[in-house]
Amino acid sequence: MSILGDRLRLARKRKGWTQAQLASALGVKESTVNRYENGGRQPDFEQLTNIANLLEVSLEYLAGRSENPKIPERENDKDHVFDEIDTLCLHQLGDYTKKLPPQAQEQLREIIIAYLKTYPRKVD
Repeated sequence: MSILGDRLRLARKRKGWTQAQLASALGVKESTVNRYENGGRQPDFEQLTNIANLLEVSLEYLAGRSENPKIPERENDKDHVFDEIDTLCLHQLGDYTKKLPPQAQEQLREIIIAYLKTYPRKVD
């Protein structure tokens, strides 16, 4: 089982939802949610964001970078968006980033954030 799958299952159960209910809200089959939870499939960037929003948890929590499921209060919404995208980018790179030394992981994060700051998007 994956951290993402474990956290997804826990957040779904805390919300009191079944896999079928989450699948319906996401517009996918129940088997897709089952595979997300069992590590057989990983949601893409957009779907992971939808899951976090529906279950009212942070992307950092789902990715295993935080033990706190609550969405953190941030003084600067733009910084929050950068942190969330940073988490998702590293999640999508998966095992590759885990093999990098800590200094290289930090450099990769800095590159991602610098890139995002170069191409800002409207934050709702």
